[in-house]
Amino acid sequence: MNALLDQLSIQQAIFVGLSMGSYILFAFYRKYAARVKGVILADTRAQADTGEGKDGRLHMAQIAYMQGPSAHKLERIRVRQEAVFILKQRKVQVTRCKDEVKLTRHSSESAWQLLE
Repeated sequence: MNALLDQLSIQQAIFVGLSMGSYILFAFYRKYAARVKGVILADTRAQADTGEGKDGRLHMAQIAYMQGPSAHKLERIRVRQEAVFILKQRKVQVTRCKDEVKLTRHSSESAWQLLE
């Protein structure tokens, strides 16, 4: 980016970092802060990724490199759909557990009533 700014004779610019682009922008800012007039950060985090998050980003970058950007988007959609499916399964499991607790509670209350 620094070479591009030089080529275009731009001394300072306002940059936009979207998702992983924000990491690039942070690295650029650390090295060339005087060239950054302002920043707009979107869909990003202030702290570094966990090891798992970093592995996920690398995986997505490899998919985009090998299969093109469209494949990267499709993979993200697939992963999100899988996550939604898992969350729905967990919700069903939690609902079943709550129902079992209710049944157990009612059974216990009935048993106590018999003893009284």
